[in-house]
Amino acid sequence: AEATGILQTTVSAESSAANEFSLTNGSEYMSCGVLGGVTGNRAHGLVIDDPIKGRMQADSETIRARTFEAYEDDLLTRLIPGGWAVRINTRWHGDALCGRIWPDNWAGESGAIECKDGNVWQVLCLQAECTTATDPLQRPIGAMLWPEWFDARHWAQFRLNRRTWSSLYQQIPAPAE
Repeated sequence: AEATGILQTTVSAESSAANEFSLTNGSEYMSCGVLGGVTGNRAHGLVIDDPIKGRMQADSETIRARTFEAYEDDLLTRLIPGGWAVRINTRWHGDALCGRIWPDNWAGESGAIECKDGNVWQVLCLQAECTTATDPLQRPIGAMLWPEWFDARHWAQFRLNRRTWSSLYQQIPAPAE
């Protein structure tokens, strides 16, 4: 196949697996669950998407600990010098992956955040209701996400459960009590 698009490459003819393939430019892609193990492989970059898969996992101290251990021991150790990592997730619990890395006083800010792991992370936090002056969409405080799509009635049902609202929609988890 002819290389097209922004990356000017395509999937190699020798690749057929959805979770592991190579491109005609020599790049390779490998995917697995965060607890799936990637030992024996090196990486220029990591994309970690939703390491916690819902409320039940978030409420499990064991799964939170195992996820963080896998992040530190199985994933970060695969990066070559100068490698990068991207985390995309919902903050289901204050003690989940981001909570263990971001500063304890983090309150939804976006931008360069100096974190407990000694790194400065570029954070993009898209809250349902903007509460910071650092909103990536430059919304004013109190403005809702996608007002042309979601009206006040839509958001009202989620505001009823403080835990759901604070974690899933505001990215600042609060205890159930």
